[in-house]
Amino acid sequence: MVAFLIHTPTVSLPLAYSLHYLCPMNQRRLLPLFLLLGGLFIGGPQLRAQTLYWDVNGTTAGTGTTPSGTWDTSNVWSSDAAGAITTAAWSSAAVAVYSAGSDATGSYTVTVSGTQTIGGLTVEEGTPYFNGGSLDLPGATTFDITGNAIINSAITGTGTLTKTGNGSLTLDGASSYSGGTTITGGTLNATNNYALGSGPVTVSGSGTLSIDEYFLYSNSVQVNSGGRLAGNDGGYALASINAGGTLAPGTALTGPDAIGTLRFEDLAIGPNGAFEINVQSNGAGGFYYDQVSVTNTATLTINATPANRFSLKVISLDAAYALGDLGGLTPGSTYSWLIFQTNGIYDITSSSSTITPGSFLIDDSAFTTGMSGAGLFTVSQTGYNIYLNFTAVPEPSTYALMLAGLGLSSLAAWRKSRRSS
Repeated sequence: MVAFLIHTPTVSLPLAYSLHYLCPMNQRRLLPLFLLLGGLFIGGPQLRAQTLYWDVNGTTAGTGTTPSGTWDTSNVWSSDAAGAITTAAWSSAAVAVYSAGSDATGSYTVTVSGTQTIGGLTVEEGTPYFNGGSLDLPGATTFDITGNAIINSAITGTGTLTKTGNGSLTLDGASSYSGGTTITGGTLNATNNYALGSGPVTVSGSGTLSIDEYFLYSNSVQVNSGGRLAGNDGGYALASINAGGTLAPGTALTGPDAIGTLRFEDLAIGPNGAFEINVQSNGAGGFYYDQVSVTNTATLTINATPANRFSLKVISLDAAYALGDLGGLTPGSTYSWLIFQTNGIYDITSSSSTITPGSFLIDDSAFTTGMSGAGLFTVSQTGYNIYLNFTAVPEPSTYALMLAGLGLSSLAAWRKSRRSS
């Protein structure tokens, strides 16, 4: 109690003494009052970070369509969301909002001078490009991106970065922040090997982490329910796809960018996770399809079991890379697509490098061929590689014969009849 009173000048010993004699209660019964007063004087204002709005046009409402400027000691910040009052300089650890008003709808450059300490970053509209200097995270820091933002500035500090909002955030610089990254909404694009500092990364909710042509060497990635791991020719040192999480190579839902390859040094796929596999005919007897490559020895770990399977969701794309019928199939022919290319496998159920039959669930609800008759999916293993196989069976009477022929090597099968639509 003495320490509390020493650090709270507004609740001094004389005040406590007066309250003791003015009220028919002892000091122990005054403790709740002291705690309330302490919260008002100590906790209240200091727990709320100041919010400042980027405003480069002074007292004129809004800030302009393309409000480029320099983030330094200049008076380009407003405490008014509409930006209609006199501007002032940046206040350390405030939440930076881009921008005042709602007229900053274009692309513009914000030059960061030196190191700016932030308590949060919000982008409401437009596409600011942050360049130069560094943004320091002293603690838990939310990047709420409703529009789009590109940050080439380094991100430093011991704090955490939490990406929220349904917009896109691209981190283009080499950063060193160490508190970790959480992505719960929209897309975070990593375009530097050290874009996410050195801490762990968690993807969940409606968030997506995507990386193209770079490799996150310093981060472990956990993909939880609702989260997606995307990218093309990009890689992750260590990743786990947990229940409700999705592997989604490529960077788009349709079009050529929907198909890609994700690379890992170590990858674990768990019960009730999923791998979305887009397949499209190349028109010359071959197919384009999503693939996962695991480069270390014995580092594709399969934690799924026949009781709690890992889903392979097969998605057909038509000749224009839109969702639709997969062309190029010959009835009665079998096609094999190498979906996991690895240097080693460890299956938790078999405690070996041989995958357990029934650990994969094939979801073909988004797969169509336009052919009549049935089709047969199987999963097989050759060496340390895992293949998804599809046999286009023209008639149901032929299906039993094909199934018998494939049964010995089949590890998971799913039969689906479709009629031309």
